[in-house]
Amino acid sequence: MGFLQLSGLQEINLQAEDGTYNSTAQVKTLGSGWTGSGFVNFMNAPGSVQMNVNIPAENDYVLDIKYANGGGSAAIKLTIDGVVVNPSVTMPTTNSWNTIWSSVQQAVHLTAGSHAITVETVGTAYINLDAVIATEVTVPPTPGPFDEALQAEDAAHSAGITTTSYGSGWNGSGYSNFNNGPGYIEWTADVPEANYTLKFAYANGSGSRSMKLIVDGKEITTLSFPGTGHWNLNWSEVAFSLDLTAGEHTIRLETTGTSGPNIDQLLFTGN
Repeated sequence: MGFLQLSGLQEINLQAEDGTYNSTAQVKTLGSGWTGSGFVNFMNAPGSVQMNVNIPAENDYVLDIKYANGGGSAAIKLTIDGVVVNPSVTMPTTNSWNTIWSSVQQAVHLTAGSHAITVETVGTAYINLDAVIATEVTVPPTPGPFDEALQAEDAAHSAGITTTSYGSGWNGSGYSNFNNGPGYIEWTADVPEANYTLKFAYANGSGSRSMKLIVDGKEITTLSFPGTGHWNLNWSEVAFSLDLTAGEHTIRLETTGTSGPNIDQLLFTGN
C-alpha cells in the first residue's frame, strides 16, 4: 500500500478499508453512516489496521478515530511507526455496530515524511473501524502590540475645533485647530494588553500650553506642549507611557487653559 500525501494545511481522511489489515478482518458495507467504501469488521478476533500517510511538514495533529461499537466498552492500541502512542484508547459503546458512529481523539506530533498509523484491538471486546481523520493543528499567532497612528481629524472633538490643512509636515488629511478656545480631542482604540508609548504630534506657535490626559474617563496626568516656533510648519511630539488592558479604550486630550496647540495625530507604539 502506498502513502497518502498531505498537501498544505488541511484535514485528511484515512479510510480503514484502504489500509492493511489482518486476514481475519473483513470490509463490510452493512448499515449506514460510514464513510468511504465501507468499514473494517474485526470479526470478533484480535487484529489491526495499518494506514500510511506522508506528512509534508512537521506539526501537531489530532487523530479522530471513527468507529461503531454495539457491545460494551472496548479499547484499541494506537501505534505510530512502531511506537505505542496510547496503549489503551477507550472506545465507549455506540449501541450499534453499523448505524451509529462515534469518534475518539488523540493528539500526536508528526515529523515530515512517511508515517504508519496502526489501530490494534485490545482484549476481547472489538469495534468496527471506519476511518482515522488526521487534522493539522494550527495555533493562531499571538497578536503583537497595537502600533498605529490615529489622526486627530478623525477623532471625536468638542465644538469649535476644526480640521485645518495649512502649512506642511502634518499627517493624514490635516490637523485639529482649537481656534484659540477650550476643548478636547478624543480617540478610541481597540488594543491588546501591553505597555504603550503614546506620542502626540503637535505644533505650537506660542508659549507652552498644557493639556489634561484622560484615559477611559479618568484623568491620568497633565502634559506640557512647549512652543515649536510655528503653528503649522514646525511639529514636535510629547510622549507618555502607560499600561492598557485588552479591549477598547478612549484617549482624550483636554485643555487646561484658554486653548491648546494644534494636534496632528496620536501615535500608539507597543513596548
